Amino acid sequence: MRQERAWWHRAKNLKWVGIVLITGGLIFFVTPRRESVEPVAKIAFIDMKRLFNEYYRTKTVKAEFEATYNKEQAELEKKALTAKELQKKLQETGPSLTEEQKRRLEEQYKEELVKVKEYRDSIVGRLKREEDKAESQLLEELQKAVDTYATKQGYSMILLKSGLLYGAQSLDVTDDVLKTINSQ
Repeated sequence: MRQERAWWHRAKNLKWVGIVLITGGLIFFVTPRRESVEPVAKIAFIDMKRLFNEYYRTKTVKAEFEATYNKEQAELEKKALTAKELQKKLQETGPSLTEEQKRRLEEQYKEELVKVKEYRDSIVGRLKREEDKAESQLLEELQKAVDTYATKQGYSMILLKSGLLYGAQSLDVTDDVLKTINSQ
């Protein structure tokens, strides 16, 4: 009888173990998974070179810069004209001038050439700095516009097209951003 009790006792314990296992399994399979809680990232890319070139402000700034360049170029040509006149005078009257007059005229000509070169160098440097500053400001404006667009459209990330090996054309948002910023 003692053996019967041991058997019964073991069977009773096994019964409870089975009930716990079945209940745990049901809870595991019926409980929804947490994987779907993570949001799916919304990603796009943009052609920044095209965005920069087709941005209406870029065109305006380039036109203003070109006008400034043309004005400075005209001034440079005026200064160069003085040097050319001295050179012409030296060539035409050189044989009839005394050595002292010829030397002074040559010095004057060299001084004018130096002035023209210095003026040209200063123009080039100044215009380059202005162009870099304007380009930097435009890129800053475009960055803010892309940030605003991405936030409004719910994008997690917008990549540069120039850094992609491949990107489906449907992920290119350049046209949409251009429409948005050029309509402002």
